[in-house]
Amino acid sequence: MTERAEIERVRALYHLAYYHCSFGQHYVNEFDAVKREAGGKLLCPIHLKPLTGKTLLIGTRPRSIFPTVWRTVQAAALGATVVWQAPAGLRFRLMGGMLTVPGRCAMAAAGIEVITFLDGAMPTGLAFDIALPAAVAAIPLNLVLPLDLIPDGYLSVRPGNALSVNLGTALTAGAIRVCVWGSEE
Repeated sequence: MTERAEIERVRALYHLAYYHCSFGQHYVNEFDAVKREAGGKLLCPIHLKPLTGKTLLIGTRPRSIFPTVWRTVQAAALGATVVWQAPAGLRFRLMGGMLTVPGRCAMAAAGIEVITFLDGAMPTGLAFDIALPAAVAAIPLNLVLPLDLIPDGYLSVRPGNALSVNLGTALTAGAIRVCVWGSEE
């Protein structure tokens, strides 16, 4: 097996283990099997072990990869809509999420809806551009956009900041559903 193929295989197994963990399933031990098959050598310094849920060790720094917070909100207005307000003294760690854009969404004039995520008032660098019509489509189709931030996620820059979704243009019909998950630390 080539080095690139082994890296891709480990990445795929990590992805599988992450999602098993995210939805509360039991400990998955795929990495030990990969290590055995690779003669004990693993190119990726990631090891999973059971603890209080699952812990991801990157180097020597443990990190819980089991989301403990789930938030959802619908956004239709121009500007920022708070999705997740971290408690005072804690930061949010965004691990993933999804945006659902129903086919019944429309803007005043057909164009591109720019959806960005904000950490407090600062952009996070996470953005989506979606073409929306001026009128609701005759045959509406739902668009689901996954947001996957493994292995470390996005850690808020300041304790107590809110994670917001920002719409560049107000919707005249429908609303965009934003679901996110992560932890507070």
